[in-house]
Amino acid sequence: ASALFTRLTTVPVPASEYLDTATPDTVSLWYAVSAVDATGNESARSAALRVFLHGAGIAEWNIAIPFPNPSRTGGPVTLPIGVPAAGPYDATVEIQDAAGQHVRTLRIANATPGPYALAWDGRNDTGHATVAGVYRAWLRAGDRRQLARFVRLP
Repeated sequence: ASALFTRLTTVPVPASEYLDTATPDTVSLWYAVSAVDATGNESARSAALRVFLHGAGIAEWNIAIPFPNPSRTGGPVTLPIGVPAAGPYDATVEIQDAAGQHVRTLRIANATPGPYALAWDGRNDTGHATVAGVYRAWLRAGDRRQLARFVRLP
């Protein structure tokens, strides 16, 4: 397991924080912390923590206009979603019909920050095809709630 981690400093860090200025060009890194005493004895590592380095400038969850729009009832719809670097990384999208009735819940789990494309196959929670009309996609992540509308044609 120690091969998965690289020691970042060979000298003690007396402060309670450390700025890693040599991060590689990647989306995320994992960090674990250990302590070393004056004689070189190293403690066990802390639990690993994943840190996201960039989220394509996305500050909070958002949903854009689904496409194609309008779309055909027999085809899928893509819901463009932005996932922020600061998390949370789980969300739901509730599809509703024009009357506000629940049609389908789509779940997003452990999303990587940045642009995210969620596909809806046009079916309801029981697997039946939906009809033509105006639909709403409600994105919910943490305390964030945002709406996108789109049209389905026969």
